[in-house]
Amino acid sequence: MKCARRCLFAVVVLFPFVLLASGPKDTPKSKSSGKLDVISPQQRDLDMLDAARSMLAQAPALLRADACYHAAAAYGLVGPSKELKQLTQCFSETRSLDDKDQELKTDLQLRILDAIYSRNPRAVDDLLPSAEPRARINVQAQILQRLVASKNYDEALALVSRLSYSPDFPYRSAAELMVQLPPDRDLDRRMVFLTALESYRLQDPATAPGMEDMATLLIRFWRHLDPKLTLQAIDEIFKHAQEDLKNPFAPTLTIGTGLGEAQFSSAYQYRLFELMPILEQLDPGKAESILNDNPKLAAVLKNYPQGLASLEPTFRDTPLKPGEFPKFTITHRLHGAASQEASADLLHDRLVRQSMDISSQASNDPKAAIQQAGQLPDTGVENGRSPRADALSRIATSQIRQHPDIAGDALQQMLKAAADYPPLAQSFYFLTAANIEFMMNDKTEATRLVEKAVSVASHLYQRDTRDDDANRAFKFDWPSAAVWRACVVLENKIDPEFSTSLLKQISDPEIRASVQITLANLRLGGPLPANTVRQQFGDGPGSVQDFGLMR
Repeated sequence: MKCARRCLFAVVVLFPFVLLASGPKDTPKSKSSGKLDVISPQQRDLDMLDAARSMLAQAPALLRADACYHAAAAYGLVGPSKELKQLTQCFSETRSLDDKDQELKTDLQLRILDAIYSRNPRAVDDLLPSAEPRARINVQAQILQRLVASKNYDEALALVSRLSYSPDFPYRSAAELMVQLPPDRDLDRRMVFLTALESYRLQDPATAPGMEDMATLLIRFWRHLDPKLTLQAIDEIFKHAQEDLKNPFAPTLTIGTGLGEAQFSSAYQYRLFELMPILEQLDPGKAESILNDNPKLAAVLKNYPQGLASLEPTFRDTPLKPGEFPKFTITHRLHGAASQEASADLLHDRLVRQSMDISSQASNDPKAAIQQAGQLPDTGVENGRSPRADALSRIATSQIRQHPDIAGDALQQMLKAAADYPPLAQSFYFLTAANIEFMMNDKTEATRLVEKAVSVASHLYQRDTRDDDANRAFKFDWPSAAVWRACVVLENKIDPEFSTSLLKQISDPEIRASVQITLANLRLGGPLPANTVRQQFGDGPGSVQDFGLMR
């Protein structure tokens, strides 16, 4: 009965606006006609947006601030000045968030300031002093990137020098500056490197290796530096990483690129892998001593003699070529995860590359590609994706026009595999199949598959809200919320009218309001938002992953 009352409330909120609200550009019907005013589609969507925000009026501050940010983007589609005002209000709301929400507060401020800066760079000046450090440094990194793009190197160097006392240094932007500096400005490159090193010394030694950090900066530019400075930086990086060895719960690392993969028992082992090729050239004796103490590392370096540069050649001191981009991933296994899990990461990375290769060759012999894809092991489904199902979905999509029968065969094999997947992965492939059915002009079957995913989301919600072990992650990023959001977004493409009806099937009013904001945003012409899944049960480390939206 309680659920029925909630569902009725959703109907009352959503539909009176369609009948009664009137936009400024609408032409009212004659009063004598007895007909109600007709509103424009844009005004209807704005009313849907306002209704959703009203539903969150009594929600926790973090949910309101997040909704504020997403609603601002929608308002900006019809009035840029209103968006900027709204974003500034959203930032003010984040200031009152509790300390327990520190990480989410920082992430939200980062996105808000990023949006403000992209629309009016000067508008962030008054907000930066009260921003969280990581959010502030993100904007400063964008300022630095803009200066580099305009070749305003002197001002860029001045900004870098002001960041030397910040533990959150913008390594990626600094690397771009060092790459773009003319050949005759090696002294300036050295200054940027020294600034980065000074900032690195202030960094928490427990900070995990990043996609771009002090070590990658050294890999790129050590040939431009004095050997003594390079060795000093290597020692500093090793010293930081050795702190990791004191932590019994330190994560293991698995790295993967387009060229291969490797796993490491600690951040220290990974740092040795990154920098040992440089050390071997500058101090062979010390390098040999370290390798003798770490025999397993020698085997990895035998496969990749240039360390990280062997696996990811984009880490260099020259600009990327047209069409070139890094294919670098780092997977962390927390709290002393078993070695077999790290091995599973390696296997999964290898199978992902194999899956891509199979589907890329489907145009030559699609039937053989389906057979090969069907033989791939189903690794990684516990994290939401399967190399086998991904290969079959790509084959199906590629064959829709020329061989619809083959596309249908690949699709059915994908659904057969997905039937045994965990709920999150299962819902993803139900929606993938629905999108393919839509492309094959079968809207009825597409909607049926979306409804199956909605049903899975309801089961996920039961797990998210279990009394004895509820999901403690951010509510709008729960697995159930992410799947519901993906269902409504895809159904809006298949059957826009029915997508509004799907909202009524979301049993949680706050999640329903969040998804309604997403729907209104899309209908107003906005881009697809990120759809993150966060899980935090018990005292475990939790997990974060992406659940892509299909539009």
